[in-house]
Amino acid sequence: MREVLTTIYQNRRLSVFIGAFALLLSFFIQVEPCLAKASQEKMLVLGGRGVRSGAVRIYLSNQGILVIDHLGSALWQGPQFNSCLLMNHENHTKIVSDDKFGVKNFGHPRFNLENSEKVQSDLNFSPLPSYKLLVYKGRSPRKKAKKLKKAEIIYLEKVPLSKEVIAKWSQLLVGEVSSDSALPVSIYQYSGRFHDTDGPDLEKRYEWMHLLRIEKIEVKPVKAELFRAPAYRLVQDKADFMFSSGKRLDERELDDLYSGTLK
Repeated sequence: MREVLTTIYQNRRLSVFIGAFALLLSFFIQVEPCLAKASQEKMLVLGGRGVRSGAVRIYLSNQGILVIDHLGSALWQGPQFNSCLLMNHENHTKIVSDDKFGVKNFGHPRFNLENSEKVQSDLNFSPLPSYKLLVYKGRSPRKKAKKLKKAEIIYLEKVPLSKEVIAKWSQLLVGEVSSDSALPVSIYQYSGRFHDTDGPDLEKRYEWMHLLRIEKIEVKPVKAELFRAPAYRLVQDKADFMFSSGKRLDERELDDLYSGTLK
């Protein structure tokens, strides 16, 4: 009788072990594709220069959009991309800006992409194809015959990004999304720029300039930490964001701001 009970007990333990092992195996079968998908997620890294931003580095991923220039950083976090977080890395402050920051910062005129035509791009970045969009002045494509060109925009196709990321970046850089949902990466435009003159006033002259000229493009595994908001002090005042290392501007900071000595 004892031998029978021992056999039954051992069989039950074996059944429990087999059941637990099968449950654990099914868990890893479900998790492994998710981990593989996360490790395969890509981001697009753009490096170049802009007439207003100077040297700039741009990170585009489904987790967020990060723009870094000499003034600081701007972050739009996915998947909504509703607001822009500006970050000052020198005094470790951050401020939430309105969603029009990109348009104001890049300072581009509004483009009408309907009044345009595609031509071959001089950007060579394999394996992603590209094309150049010639944008003309005027609202109607019928006026395109005048060939009054307003801008040249280079677009990348087949980028490893969601439609939401492409749409957001297109809104920030160009003002609207192209009909084929390609990603704008460079803009050469005819626009006004202020120049110093002999008189006390500034003269605004119109000329061709690179609003954004991308010189390097890389596709890399996404780094989630790039698109997380840092633990900086959140401020409400723009002066505090730009110049202060504390909660209020001190005498030294005001002196630096106005490049003079306080009396």
